[in-house]
Amino acid sequence: MDYYDHVSYQEAYDDLLKRLLATLATVETDESVLQFSTQAADSIRAAAKEVPEFYIGEFLQMFASAVVQRMQAETAAGEQTVKDAKMEAAIASVELNARFAAADAAGDRAAQHAIWGDREKVQAANQAKVDAVSARMDVLALQLKAFTTIQSTLAN
Repeated sequence: MDYYDHVSYQEAYDDLLKRLLATLATVETDESVLQFSTQAADSIRAAAKEVPEFYIGEFLQMFASAVVQRMQAETAAGEQTVKDAKMEAAIASVELNARFAAADAAGDRAAQHAIWGDREKVQAANQAKVDAVSARMDVLALQLKAFTTIQSTLAN
């Protein structure tokens, strides 16, 4: 007896959507795009074959909406992280410039040198935040590619 023998199409949609979204979140390489797309298309076809009133087009529309919502949320979070990093950099720059001006006025070369070190650390920390967002956006692009590959696979 198959899992789908006792579920309605709504339950099948919800279950499959939850599983595919969880698996899609693990897609991080070109190789995993193809693997995910193939497995997801097979799962969708199997559900459509075994669940009365399971329509692939309807399911794909639900899946697309969920993927778009996730992408929008992650993109917004990434944009906020970059915005915050820029703000932190601007604030740190003002503070460091004030400290440097005071050290310069006092002729304190050791303090000036330390401030340059602090500036380098702040810049590196903020660049790391921006780089992490960029890497995450690259992963999201792969996940979007995986979803569109499913659509192409099922259209054939």
